[in-house]
Amino acid sequence: MSSADPSRAANVLRLKKIYADKVVIERNRSISLWGRKCQPQIIYTLLGYEVKAGKKRITCPDTVTARYLSLFSALALESVPLPSTLTVTASILPEPEAIMESIKEDIRARESDQKNAQKLLRATYSSARRHIRQAEKQAIPAVNAPGH
Repeated sequence: MSSADPSRAANVLRLKKIYADKVVIERNRSISLWGRKCQPQIIYTLLGYEVKAGKKRITCPDTVTARYLSLFSALALESVPLPSTLTVTASILPEPEAIMESIKEDIRARESDQKNAQKLLRATYSSARRHIRQAEKQAIPAVNAPGH
């Protein structure tokens, strides 16, 4: 991502901060995702919800969990920590969703060519993945520290 994209860069850093401050530090369990670029879909089934990301389907008990996993599947993460309580997930979710929507709107507004818009979106998502992985690495020593 070039320095000509300050709003997208700021949004990626905001996403990293939310991830580091609210997601990683919470009591959670790791959920495996598709780990590849995809456009995840949330499907309502008789047993709840499923997130279809590429060839992988992840069963979810509720719409909040489905939205959460869909958001991080879109970033092509291989796994994501899912907070152990629904209320925590629900309180975290609106801000990253708004950031992701802001990134998409910014790209749509600035780039009329669909091909270039896709390139920018992929580059932005790649940057977000790097920042999220960095936040995870920084959080692991803090979580494993004595007294935690």
